[in-house]
Amino acid sequence: MSNYGFKISKEGKDVFTVENKDQIFTSFGFGLKIYKEGRVDVTIPGGSADFSEHYVDIPHDLGYAPSYYAFVENKDGDMIGLNIAFIEDMKENTADIGAKAWSDSTKLRLILTVVDDLANDITITFKYYIFAEPIE
Repeated sequence: MSNYGFKISKEGKDVFTVENKDQIFTSFGFGLKIYKEGRVDVTIPGGSADFSEHYVDIPHDLGYAPSYYAFVENKDGDMIGLNIAFIEDMKENTADIGAKAWSDSTKLRLILTVVDDLANDITITFKYYIFAEPIE
């Protein structure tokens, strides 16, 4: 790696010899700029019909459909990347649940779809990052 441009390394790492994974910022190459990030829960009530959708909207004021990363937590506590994920037997429940996300000029929508009958209430956690860059 060349030693020119603007770089910031993690604490305790030499900015002149650090690997990319230990840089906080570099002017070399492209990097997405996080506009908004967070975690949010979506609760699906027990008895929800097959293929019913349950969602939460994350508002933004960008005026265009931004790029995003979205993840959903599975029953083992691991975060699974979206745009579309299919989660079987979420959190000890007997239902299968689909997860997806999309953005438009005003919001990021995080959606859960019940695929089988849902016996009990279930709460699923999403993690999301909305980037300043538009989807092109």
